[in-house]
Amino acid sequence: MNMNNDPKIEELQQMIKECDDKAGHHMLWVDRNGIVRLTRLEKETPAIWAGRMSAKILFRYESFAVGNGYMGEAASQDEDFVRKLFSWLKDEWEAHDKGK
Repeated sequence: MNMNNDPKIEELQQMIKECDDKAGHHMLWVDRNGIVRLTRLEKETPAIWAGRMSAKILFRYESFAVGNGYMGEAASQDEDFVRKLFSWLKDEWEAHDKGK
């Protein structure tokens, strides 16, 4: 999913669906090229990961804690949740785009 290429809510929904909620914390972030990423943290805390990745991150959402139901099939079917994230992505992208 790329914020430069007319992103669709279904793309975000698919990204969420492909994640394993029990495998680790997840970070939703956008890189400096507009690519939306969902990264599973394997050994790092969200704070350490964000610090290490700061040069690549344009903006990011708060971390999704392991086992809280924010990732996976059920989360991808929660229309309000997905719509909220998609709206946030669009708003943040627009804010950063205007700030160039």
